[in-house]
Amino acid sequence: AGVSAAKYDSLWVKNLQRGFSYMSKDEKQNKSQNEILKKQVKIHKSVQTSALNTASALGMSADTTNDMFMNWHMQLGMSANEMANMGRSMRQISLSTGVTGANLERAMQSADSIMKTMRNTGALTDTSAANVMQMTAMAQKLGVDEAMNPLLNALGGGTGMFDADPKTQKLLNSMMTGRGAAGRP
Repeated sequence: AGVSAAKYDSLWVKNLQRGFSYMSKDEKQNKSQNEILKKQVKIHKSVQTSALNTASALGMSADTTNDMFMNWHMQLGMSANEMANMGRSMRQISLSTGVTGANLERAMQSADSIMKTMRNTGALTDTSAANVMQMTAMAQKLGVDEAMNPLLNALGGGTGMFDADPKTQKLLNSMMTGRGAAGRP
């Protein structure tokens, strides 16, 4: 996983203290408690390994990346497979933008709040999350992340656009009607 065994074990204990993610009746399928526990442990290990491989490959903090992945897994309801896809997407984003390390961490933290809005509206998938991460990484690279976040929150779904400030609403309305940012055809 790209980290020492001691580091892996300390993060493993920290992750176990979070508890396990929800499993539906279909996932349990009349399995014994022991079989269910084994499956949950396997899922946790998979998410942790994805996080640590991503951190190692992209020069990110193992602790921060592990926390971010576990939060996305537990709070956003993303599966172990989706988390592995997120790690691969982050590597691809890093290759296309050149953003790595602490700068990529900041971009992912910025994407987190938008992804939570998308989850709340039922619009979150690993693909949509990757698109948001791509935009936040590019905004981080160009130094416009503070200006971009209100726009991304408005695009996140639900009441985001209606809760946006008037300038953001005007920009989005202009773009949707084909008049561009200046409001002209």
